[in-house]
Amino acid sequence: MLRCCACLVSGDLSAINIMLREKLFLSIVFLILSMLAGLACVPLFGAIVTDQTMAAKLGAGTLLLLPLLSLGLMWRTNPPSQYVLRRYSFLAWAAVLCLIGVSNFFLIKDQANSNTTILMLGVVCGAISLHARYKINKQK
Repeated sequence: MLRCCACLVSGDLSAINIMLREKLFLSIVFLILSMLAGLACVPLFGAIVTDQTMAAKLGAGTLLLLPLLSLGLMWRTNPPSQYVLRRYSFLAWAAVLCLIGVSNFFLIKDQANSNTTILMLGVVCGAISLHARYKINKQK
């Protein structure tokens, strides 16, 4: 918040516009990622929890909590550049998605379910994070 106020005082509105555009774009991407992660958690909770009603409640809670948590944390942060925001947010999503993907791969023995898709999505998020780190180093 302090950085945005300093930009307003100094008249540098382009930095604010760039960060707001980046956060808006990442909001859309994170909504999609959180829905995919929430849907991938539903069969995982079914495999872990023996009570089906409790597994359904956990799955519904995850579907509601992941978008709120990811968007809330992203909009509360105030990074120095859009590449720093992109790097750490995609790194966090890579960790979450890979954890869900590996858990689904080992805990769910159903071959009809494509458990490697969520794992590959986590690897792609990790690659995006590495590319953002490259862009940060290139800016310096």
